[in-house]
Amino acid sequence: MKPLALALVLLSANTIAHPSPANARIIQTACDTLATDPPTVRFTFAFFNDCQGVQLKAIQFHKGPGCLQGNDSCCVLECAAPDHWLCEADPLHRGGASWSAMDQGCVFPGERVDGFSLVTHVHACCFSLYYNECGAPGDPWCDEQVCFSLDRAVGTRQLSWGELKAIYR
Repeated sequence: MKPLALALVLLSANTIAHPSPANARIIQTACDTLATDPPTVRFTFAFFNDCQGVQLKAIQFHKGPGCLQGNDSCCVLECAAPDHWLCEADPLHRGGASWSAMDQGCVFPGERVDGFSLVTHVHACCFSLYYNECGAPGDPWCDEQVCFSLDRAVGTRQLSWGELKAIYR
């Protein structure tokens, strides 16, 4: 009986010590106020696949049924995708959006893709985040909740003085 108990303890300790291999990140890279009446904000973000041994082909942001009933202004109004990706805003169904890689493209572990964006009516929004694996049929699986905020710090790029002047010419 003791060897079985020891094996169960070691197995459970191993499960706790190693988190789920499914972990991808959404990184907010910019935010812009597009209008003030009604407030309209564009959030730009990157998608980083930090999953171990899992290739990903799609991401989805879901909201609750409040978007359907008009009592949640944090619905995605429009979205944009980088090259070789498709985007579909879904304000009437789930209030979110989905992005999928075209041409059987996949985001490999350790790879980052920039250039995603969404537009909402509020300055801070949270969504349930879902992923789809490459080559895996079935429903997407949820990994986390992602939040965007207009006052969140965004990453910067180091530029020379000449590069900075060229932007504003």
